[in-house]
Parts: sequence; structure tokens; C-alpha cells
Amino acid sequence: MSPATTSSTSKYQVLASNCHSKAKPLDLLEVTQDLTPSLAIIADTVKQQLLFLAYSDDLNVKPVKIYLPYEADVPNSVELVFNGTSLMGRVYSEKANNKKFSLFSGRIAASSGPLMVGMCSDKDAFYGYMDRVCTYLSLFRGKLAMYISTTLKVY
Repeated sequence: MSPATTSSTSKYQVLASNCHSKAKPLDLLEVTQDLTPSLAIIADTVKQQLLFLAYSDDLNVKPVKIYLPYEADVPNSVELVFNGTSLMGRVYSEKANNKKFSLFSGRIAASSGPLMVGMCSDKDAFYGYMDRVCTYLSLFRGKLAMYISTTLKVY
């Protein structure tokens, strides 16, 4: 992968994504044309909001898109949780605590690569600060749950 050419003026920046999957993404401005993520957190630096995105491998399951605001230049804690029946996005900082749930059943579409942190290509690199990134799978009420968490500062 070539070095990132993204600057602080880039509109969309990938925090975490599986980048290439079997998903058939709708025309989303936040996703560059050569990418097909089925799971992603993408920052819109102009609108100052995060997109939490999930696509199922079942074409009958509607994709989930959750938009939540974040504060620029201050630490924000970001969480994405999928528990097999719903997707939860959460962004909280010193001044705000925003959380949304959306029903989402089935499996997240398989990826041809690993979960990437910070970029998928040289056009969407994250410009900011992440002090920790946690990802894990756990058994939650008899279902496998996935959890992605980071504290970030977007510039």
C-alpha cells in the first residue's frame, strides 16, 4: 500500500473498516468507489459526524447506517457493537453522549482481508490521534458480540 496522501482537509476518513468484502455497498459518499466494506466507522470531517456502517451477507437484510456527531479537536470515545440482532454506535466526549441502535440480523458480510484501522487506501487515511483501539469478540446472552472501541481526536 502506498503512503497516505490524506491531509487534514480530506472529507472522509476511515477509523476502522474491513475495506473489501462481499457486500454490495449503496452509493455512499463516505466510501470510495474501489472499496466494499461490510463493517466500517468513517468520519465526515466537514459535517463532523461518524458513520457506523454494516452490511449483511443476506441480501434481504437492509444495511445499517448510523450517523452520530463528534467534537473536533477534543477526545471522543467511539464504540461500535454488534450482538447478532442489533448494531449500536456511540460517541461520547466531555460535552456529549450520543448513542443509537438499529436492528440488524444475520451475519456481517465476509471480508477478504482483516479489519483495518486508520485507512483502507491512500485516499481515506485518518488524520488525528487514536490513543487505544480495542476489538474483541465475546459471548453476550448466548450470542457472539463484536466490540470496537477507540478514543480519538480528529483534526
